Amino acid sequence: MVFHTNLNEATAMKPSLSALPIRALAAALFAGLQLLSFAQAAEPPASSEPVQLRNQAPGFFRMQLGDFTVTTLFDKSLQLPTSVLQGAAPGQIQTLLDAGDNPLSAFPVSDNAFLIHTGRELVLIDTGAGRFYGEGDGSLLDNLLAAGYQPEQVGKIILTHLHADHIGGLLRPDGQPAFPNAAIYSHSADFALWTSAEMARSTDPAKRKLHDIVKTVSAPYRAAGRWHTFDGQAEIAPGVTAVPLPGHTAGHTGVKVSSHGETLWAVGDMIHNLAAQSAQPEIYASFDTDGGQAAATRRQAFARIAAGHDWIAAAHAPFPGIGRLRDDGGRFAWLPAERLPLAESPR
Repeated sequence: MVFHTNLNEATAMKPSLSALPIRALAAALFAGLQLLSFAQAAEPPASSEPVQLRNQAPGFFRMQLGDFTVTTLFDKSLQLPTSVLQGAAPGQIQTLLDAGDNPLSAFPVSDNAFLIHTGRELVLIDTGAGRFYGEGDGSLLDNLLAAGYQPEQVGKIILTHLHADHIGGLLRPDGQPAFPNAAIYSHSADFALWTSAEMARSTDPAKRKLHDIVKTVSAPYRAAGRWHTFDGQAEIAPGVTAVPLPGHTAGHTGVKVSSHGETLWAVGDMIHNLAAQSAQPEIYASFDTDGGQAAATRRQAFARIAAGHDWIAAAHAPFPGIGRLRDDGGRFAWLPAERLPLAESPR
């Protein structure tokens, strides 16, 4: 393509409009509009407000599960050192991390919570870290609002366990209850452990700190009579059932969500790193209370979820944390959920 810089020369070479065929004229006009559009887009428009290029998009993701709507709510990103992964030789673990594009000495984990809209009520599974873990305040409440819900609408909250990155979001940054109308459900063994005098007197600063956090975030809900404990398997709402997933903590719990023949398993901290633990479920985290039990639970649950073609929702899998599992002979492949239109529903 030749561009003429001499206006007179270019004008002399250009035929008159009347001499151009209609198609050629249309093509010329279209090309001119494209050049004009390019010229206009070459420089961003002036504005009195700076463009906030460092702001991420709202962190929520929706999917349909039978008649239910499941919404992932992102709270924050955390970093874990690769040394927390145990149960195999360090070189073997690093090979799995490299294959999953985690070649560094630490790996990022999302802190996800899952909101279930049953058509009759909102049930939230975990609440993120809030201000109690990691840096800064969590973004769960902002993302809840961005997803079209109000904190006052959440009727029930199921806590998979009582670590700070799952319960911190129960309080707003100002210390007030984030979910003023919600009933809270946690496993009795976890609650008894972390509120015990033993943990208050522990020589481990991390344990004493978690004891204080559990007491702090539970206090306003307990005072209002809205903190409840359960043992073993318990139906919290129709189609939403707490199920034991032992190993990570004394009362670590998953949540089975079922509607019209479709099932999703929210598995809490059964997964910390997909690349390593899906390929080799025996790899556990150093902060699992019982690493062997956690590994056995993971392998059994993975096989069941894959065989049933069910969905799995993991608090620390990359956002949105929802996918399916394919069993490749004892090694499992994660098949992430796709962004699809939702059916019209009572939502």
